[in-house]
Amino acid sequence: NGAKEAKAALEKVAAMSSKLDQSYRTKVDLGLARLEVTGGDPAKGLNALESLERKTRDESLLNLIAMEKGRALVRMKQYEKAARAFDRILKSKKIQDPEVIAGAANGLGDCQFEQQKFDEAMWSYSRTYALFAERATLARQVGWALYRGGESFMMQAGKVSGDERKKLQRYGKRVLNRAARDFRSTRGGKL
Repeated sequence: NGAKEAKAALEKVAAMSSKLDQSYRTKVDLGLARLEVTGGDPAKGLNALESLERKTRDESLLNLIAMEKGRALVRMKQYEKAARAFDRILKSKKIQDPEVIAGAANGLGDCQFEQQKFDEAMWSYSRTYALFAERATLARQVGWALYRGGESFMMQAGKVSGDERKKLQRYGKRVLNRAARDFRSTRGGKL
């Protein structure tokens, strides 16, 4: 019940933040919306994010809001809409935040995976790994990309035959083993 405790703490901070500047309040509200998206009602979280989006002009917050909206759409199984949101983030030349880029690449991969577009998903996850493998601060995102990327290779192998199937299976096993070995402390270490 860590999520409930975190939500209660953020709600308490939100009540106190009304006396502080608006940017602080917006960040607290973003935290509450994130909790709703990940552990509560994603539709309610999406509504909160859309409300926040209308209230701020801060580009970095707008990028985070866009990514969280994509995550809410994934939780709501609206994969086409979510994929468009993540793709828009990835195509933007203005977005420089590595956390946003990694989250969007993984989010796009998750949409493709759920739609059984495994050939596309494996490359979306590979993007996160290629860009951020050396960043310790993004270990959670890189671990997830490796794990789900490995799963994507294995699922795609089931759609083909012959040498291509064997190649995808070998590569998928190597990627899954690396995720389990190097990212044991993250969700990527699932083996």
